[in-house]
Amino acid sequence: MKQLKGILFDISVYINTEYRLREFGALTETLEDDLFTIPVRMNAGAGYVRAWCGRFDGLQTQYDLRPVKKGETPRTINGVFRAIYDEAMLSYTSEHGRYDKIPIEHFAALGWQSLPGVLFVYIFRAKSVASVDIEYPILQSYLDTCLKGYLEYGEDFAIEFLETTGGWSKFWINDREVARRPWIHEGKYKVLDALLAKHPSTGNTFQHRKLEVEYTRYFMQPALAHGQENEVRPAGTRADFSRKLETQTVNFIFGFGSLINSRSRFQTNPGSKDAVPVKISSAFGYLRCWNFHGATSLLTALGVRELSENEMGRSINGIIYPADGEDMSLCDEREEGYLRVELPWEYVEPLSWFALPDPSQTRLWMYVPELSQPPSREYPILQSYIDVCLSGCLEFGEDFAREFLETTFEWSPFWINDRVLARRPWIHCPNYAEIDRLLEKFPKEENVFHNRKLAVEYAALFFDENENR
Repeated sequence: MKQLKGILFDISVYINTEYRLREFGALTETLEDDLFTIPVRMNAGAGYVRAWCGRFDGLQTQYDLRPVKKGETPRTINGVFRAIYDEAMLSYTSEHGRYDKIPIEHFAALGWQSLPGVLFVYIFRAKSVASVDIEYPILQSYLDTCLKGYLEYGEDFAIEFLETTGGWSKFWINDREVARRPWIHEGKYKVLDALLAKHPSTGNTFQHRKLEVEYTRYFMQPALAHGQENEVRPAGTRADFSRKLETQTVNFIFGFGSLINSRSRFQTNPGSKDAVPVKISSAFGYLRCWNFHGATSLLTALGVRELSENEMGRSINGIIYPADGEDMSLCDEREEGYLRVELPWEYVEPLSWFALPDPSQTRLWMYVPELSQPPSREYPILQSYIDVCLSGCLEFGEDFAREFLETTFEWSPFWINDRVLARRPWIHCPNYAEIDRLLEKFPKEENVFHNRKLAVEYAALFFDENENR
């Protein structure tokens, strides 16, 4: 795990996970920098407002933080905490902006996570501000990306963003791709437009939004543009933003295999974006091994089992994440073939800047196979499954992936390299070389990587062509 250098309070377009991963995911050593967040609120005492006043990229005005002006009422501002691992970033300045330090006491966590143990939080803001005008309008495509990011934390979080943002203007272009048929490229356009039509509740300029051709004809032609002064609208008047997010998690799940992988986990539980990398103590009395037969996919997947008599305990690294639903019924239904076992918090050690949930208010569970069965000819280990698991581990760095391999047991020569185009693996598995390099070296004591076979080789080695005749 990398060393934390600071915490950033982020309100920008990068609050959108999909956008953040697309922009930075391929550029960073791990996704830990770009994926995990804590929803928070900065109180009015910090002395800032959020408004349409920044010009960073393109011919547009973006919203940004700025200090309150004389006579102006400061507002609460919601956003997220993200980790900073690059020390040079903390002293970074550009022609556009700079970092300010805000004491941590000006922030409150809004979800299940606790505030990190730091004294200050960094914010990035523009060096100079400028209101929306004809040539630098609000762009709907930018607003769509931002608003979808806030919606990741629920509709109330998105409404608070709209209500506490000032500087709305009638200079607003609907520049969505195929804007007259928005559903083609923006599947959430109805949800987004419904929110924008109602919020902010005062100073709303949504009715002035225009298609680009309308905007050009109405505002940019000299005869029409004459006298078109911008009327900057203040933030909404609603001021009761003091509650936490409505969904307060009680149950958490320990993921030790494919669920470590963020994308795999999202498919299982879309609300599991924010997870905490952890290590389970060997004192808990379980070990991770290849012991679950998947009846549908005909593979042996990872599971855990209780230690047998005189067997040495091992730690297990993985992640914890909030369960979906108010009870565990949805998870139990999904984890067919597994039994749910409670995991006491006393055995859990966090491995990142994220703090653990309050143990007095929450419970942690893990799923244990009902039957412990080793890999076999008919139920082999599949490389495509390993790729998912190790890609997830690599989100937290190579050391985390190495520990995962060293604390996984009962490897088997029944192992198929079933990657798509397995002889040209880079086509569908860009990080195949890194994964294979790890598998060649780890685990050190029980390494059977040399036994991995392509599907046709596996069939020739383990199946008699005459046995089914």
